[in-house]
Amino acid sequence: MNRPERELYPDRSALHRFGYELRTRRKTRGLSQDRLGAAVHVSGDLVGRIEIGDRRPARDFAERCDRVLDAGGEMVRLWEAAEHEQHEQRRTDTAPVVADTKSVGNDLVFLPAASGTVFLRLVGLTGLTGESTVDIVNRRDFLGSAAALTAVALLPHKVTSLARIEQGDINQTWIALERLFQLDDQHGGTMIYPVAVAMAQKLDAALKQAYFTDSISQQLRVVTATTMEHAGWLAYDAGQDASARRWWLEAIHLARDLGNVPDAHIAALASMSLQASGDYRRARETISLAQAARSAASHRTPSPTLLSILAAREAIGYAQLGDKEAARSSIAEARRWMDQGPTPDEPLWLQFWCPADLASHETRAALALDDKISAEKSARSALLQSDEQRFPRNHALRSVRLGAVLTKTGQLDESISVTTNTVKRIDQISGSRRIVNDLSENLNQLLAQSYEPARQFAMAAQRLLPVT
Repeated sequence: MNRPERELYPDRSALHRFGYELRTRRKTRGLSQDRLGAAVHVSGDLVGRIEIGDRRPARDFAERCDRVLDAGGEMVRLWEAAEHEQHEQRRTDTAPVVADTKSVGNDLVFLPAASGTVFLRLVGLTGLTGESTVDIVNRRDFLGSAAALTAVALLPHKVTSLARIEQGDINQTWIALERLFQLDDQHGGTMIYPVAVAMAQKLDAALKQAYFTDSISQQLRVVTATTMEHAGWLAYDAGQDASARRWWLEAIHLARDLGNVPDAHIAALASMSLQASGDYRRARETISLAQAARSAASHRTPSPTLLSILAAREAIGYAQLGDKEAARSSIAEARRWMDQGPTPDEPLWLQFWCPADLASHETRAALALDDKISAEKSARSALLQSDEQRFPRNHALRSVRLGAVLTKTGQLDESISVTTNTVKRIDQISGSRRIVNDLSENLNQLLAQSYEPARQFAMAAQRLLPVT
């Protein structure tokens, strides 16, 4: 069906320039939105929304359009310009949120807001005011005000005021970091990352300007490095890979000044290994980073949980290189370490690792080896073992990945059913770009099927995805 086409404004942004060039080249080729959509495996409706700047395209969409429209790399260059513009904007602009402190003690709980302003509700926070207040700040002031104010609320007063820091303040800082982990579990990196950045910056300022003994200095460095590492994880979850790597390198740099290798150093290497595993071209880097983390941990008795994680990361790298024997050996090693159980004093970042996570890694390794039978078995196991109440976003991620495996194996009706459950919870998972990106990719795969119910479902579901 022919749809009326809206006027385009290519000078509005790099994203709009991409849409303008897409429409111009499409029309030059004599293609309708529907015909171009069929050629690049998306709906014609999505093509139209991208042309008017209402949806941000994925890189693979730009690459497919470049080939179909014979653009000589121009569509990819315009896409990269749009991504760069968005990255620069994120430094001063973030999605609107509502902050509330009722759900996790004195923590701030973030929910999507309906307007272009940020509402920060402070309810009885220690060290701020004695009464409830509501402050409204402009969206572009969020990083400098709302997130910073949240960090002040969570961190001890002596840390944020650069006073003399004592043991009790270090203990309270660890509690604040644990609350940040709890918020991450509930709401994801997109919403919580700015708060982690503000916390890391304030701790770094305390290291440089506050007063403390040598003993406190060591402890402050450790908790600061740990906060920086978690800021990197939240950036990764929010889809900001460059920022994630920067924070992980900051954590490693700070950790190197300490006598013993702290958990933050090892965690940063392990996280960088996971990030690298998202790109088959970085398979060797995935393995080397996991091995570097293993080496860093060898200076003490390493936790079986840590060794299980690192072996699972190595398995993905080996599978991406096509080394079936090494991949399966690493998965078996990861399982043996997991069977030993956690130690009583596991650091916060290791406490998420469970049989469901190992099964998810096994799924990725099996897919890399094109072992669809094993991939389906492990994907089903991962979802079955997920704790939806404790880790709702991880449960959603595993649902999406099972749906993707079912699509690859041609079990389209079940894939639609599994994916529907995730789409229904899109408001709850939109805080994690990892989940949204995986969901979007599965919908694109369903849309490329000849089975009409799959195509209709994918087109309907795509309209519900958040605009990035």
